[in-house]
Amino acid sequence: MPATLSTITGTYPPAERTKAVGVWAAVAGGSAILGLLASGILLHWFSWQAAFAINVVLAAIALAGTLRFVPESSQSNAPALDKGGALLATVALVALVFSIIEAPDAGWLSARTLGGLAVGLAALAGFVLFERRQHHPLLNPRLFSDRKLSAGSLSICIQFFAFFGFTFVSLQYLEGIRGYSPLIAALAVLPLSATMMPAARVTSGLASRFGARTVCVTGLLLVAAGLVIISWVGTDTSYLLMLAALVPLGVGMGAAMTPATAAITEALPQAQQGVGSALNDLSREVGGALGTAVIGSIVTAVYRSSLQLPGAPAPLVDQARASFAVAIHAGGSTGAHARSAFVTGIHTGLLYAAGAAILAAISVAILLQRQAPTRRSVSHGEGPQAACGAEQIATSSLRHPSHRSIGSTTDPNDVSSITQPVSTFTTNSGR
Repeated sequence: MPATLSTITGTYPPAERTKAVGVWAAVAGGSAILGLLASGILLHWFSWQAAFAINVVLAAIALAGTLRFVPESSQSNAPALDKGGALLATVALVALVFSIIEAPDAGWLSARTLGGLAVGLAALAGFVLFERRQHHPLLNPRLFSDRKLSAGSLSICIQFFAFFGFTFVSLQYLEGIRGYSPLIAALAVLPLSATMMPAARVTSGLASRFGARTVCVTGLLLVAAGLVIISWVGTDTSYLLMLAALVPLGVGMGAAMTPATAAITEALPQAQQGVGSALNDLSREVGGALGTAVIGSIVTAVYRSSLQLPGAPAPLVDQARASFAVAIHAGGSTGAHARSAFVTGIHTGLLYAAGAAILAAISVAILLQRQAPTRRSVSHGEGPQAACGAEQIATSSLRHPSHRSIGSTTDPNDVSSITQPVSTFTTNSGR
């Protein structure tokens, strides 16, 4: 994923870059729903192995397209992988996500949950401190001093927090409560992709007219509105209610995704577009992982606390509370009570997701209220005073004519060079 975005930002000139990023965001966001549809079609006609086999075919097509169309790039002086930073980041994310997912079983205040969260937060703090001392860090924490980059990263993270959380619970709702097949369930959420993709395509023009801040904040508020509407679903509500929620949710994600992605890439100089692409992907993946873990855990916890099975045998009660799928397959009053309890969990979980989107909208509005001043990157050969000044700010504007070309040598004193690039694309074609 980082390589795809850095290919675009390294190939297209600044005048066309936002539009190209809009196409990328539309495809990246919409393909998630299209993937659900493809899986539903395959599961309808074939076994579950087909859902994995199709990826081999798609990978072969992508490989052929890459060899044919993507320009070659290399960086002979690329720094070595920051193994210490990678290890600390992995430990932090694994500990946090695992503890959140297991919290409904272990208890939110249990020693295992609190200990796991403490380990994750400690590893995250250690990661920040470790990276600040590295000459070529995996991720330079100083980058987030740029308000534009911070706003874009936060927006992307919360968008996919809400999106993955919604996807996780909505498919269980459609299949477990409404009784849809995997194919029909995928078709039911297709309007999300159908609205997200065109919205992302036209967002670059809207951002030019009304400003990225207005478009991004409006998109996040539409995401929140869609989640609130979906939280009203019940065991027997019409699908039209869900459809009425999918439209603002899709439009909101499409509107917020393009300016947020552009904010990240524009906050870094051309030579660091690989870093911007990696940071964008990191925001998506962390948001998605936390969204699935947090929203899923909230729904599970509320479901278990709400499920009441008077007169049912104790073993059945334990099994029903441990698994929603087991409860609905039990049928009868057990299945009916389980469906009602799961809907209650959906109400709570999606309202939390909507609250996160609203907080993100407020934060983005504040961060983009005024632009922090930017400075020139320290060019190769400049003195230590210039390097010291560059360390006070993590990014430079892509619009400044004095930035180095992609293939130029990086000064180790330049703060923009102390973030380890994931991929840097050099091309003179199409310029």
